Parts: sequence; structure tokens; C-alpha cells
Amino acid sequence: MAAERWQLLTYFKERMFSVTSTEHAPWFIIDSDNKQQALLNAIHCVLVQFGYEDSGLIHPSLQAESEDQQDSGLLAMGFSSQGLNREQVAILERLEYMNRDELPQMKAGRGLVLSGGHGLLIRKHHLWDLPKGKLSGDEKPERCAVREISEETGLQPRLLSIRAPICRSTYISYYSYGPVNKTVDWYFLDYAGEISDPLTPQFEEDIDLCQWVAYEDLLKASQGARSYLRPVWRAIKMALCPSVAGNPVA
Repeated sequence: MAAERWQLLTYFKERMFSVTSTEHAPWFIIDSDNKQQALLNAIHCVLVQFGYEDSGLIHPSLQAESEDQQDSGLLAMGFSSQGLNREQVAILERLEYMNRDELPQMKAGRGLVLSGGHGLLIRKHHLWDLPKGKLSGDEKPERCAVREISEETGLQPRLLSIRAPICRSTYISYYSYGPVNKTVDWYFLDYAGEISDPLTPQFEEDIDLCQWVAYEDLLKASQGARSYLRPVWRAIKMALCPSVAGNPVA
């Protein structure tokens, strides 16, 4: 019963975020197990938007519970030690000198589904994204992309087919057990159904919306996407809008 109510609470919480978050006044979610440091980072984030003059105090992202964490240099690397334990901080410190090949490897398949001049996007944690997932066993990336798109959007896999590859990207993902070097094969897929067919977001994966977006609006949506998607969106732009491919996607 508790698990069922937790899922119900999560559903309505996500619905509240989705209907009340606007471009003018968006919600920002801070994931942390340290409320004090999370609050300090939130305050700092707000103050710097207004040209707040630094008082010379230690940046909240570098404040830590022990001296071992204070001189981490994580800020210069683009990371925050907020909410991280000693082991996780140590892992991040080593990344500066770590070869990607030394990290655990993960392969995944993703795709942009096309139909009738539209592309299919999902919204996860209030950011536009593309359906994706890691390969299972000896699964091929193409098959993985079809399976994950079906699971995350509700589209029938028999109506999905690979049109062409988009690109391959590599980036580091961070999990509770540490960093992973992730290699993703991206594909254009065709959908043989209608864009009016029902879509079913996979709420348990924190996806609250699936939406068909016209080609001309896809690039606008990409401006609110995650940073690791930027090279992928550039490749998509070159394929869908070759006449303006010289302008990089933000």
C-alpha cells in the first residue's frame, strides 16, 4: 500500500510541476541529501543572476563536512560537491586525470522518431529529451532504440523502423556507484502510424510528457535540452535543415 501511494504521490507531484512550470517562472529541482548545502547553492544561483557582488566567502559548492573535501577543486572542473560523500568526491577528483577507457563502459541506443513532418520528444525532469536506454545483453543498438522508444512513449514497436543513423556520441554519466563512460548510437526512425495515436509516458522513469513537435519547432525545443545532446542536435539540424546547418544549436 505504501509503495502504491508513493507512486501516486510522485505522479501528482510531477503533474503539478508540469502544469505550473513556465518559461517565465520555471521550477528547478535540487537533488541533495544535504539541505544546508542545497539551500546555499540555491541562494547563490539566484544572487548571481542579479550581478550580486561576491563577498569573498567560500563558494557554497566547495563547502564540505570535512577538510578532506574542501580543497577538492571540483568547481574548476564544473562539478559541485553538494550532497556527495567522500568516496564520490574522490572519484570526481580523479576524473581530471582519468582516461575514459579506464571507466566502466555502457552502450545505449536512442532515436528521434519522425512522422508527417514531426519529431517525437519526451520530457524528463522538465527538460526535453529523446527516448533512450542501455543495451540488454547482446542486443543491437538499433533494436535497443526501438524497444526503449516503445517502452517510454507507448508506440507499438511493429510500427517503428530504423531510417538512418544520426551519429554516435560519448559522454560520462554519474550514478550512485560512480562514473560510467556511455557510448550512444543515435538513429532516425519512421513511425508507420498516425501522430494522433495515443502516447503513454513512462512515469516510473520520470517521463511526464511525450509530444510530437513540428520540424521547425524541434530546434527551439533543443535549446532547453541537456548539454550532452548538443552534438546530437547539431547532427539532427544538418539532416533536417541543411540550408541552415552552419548555425550551431544552442
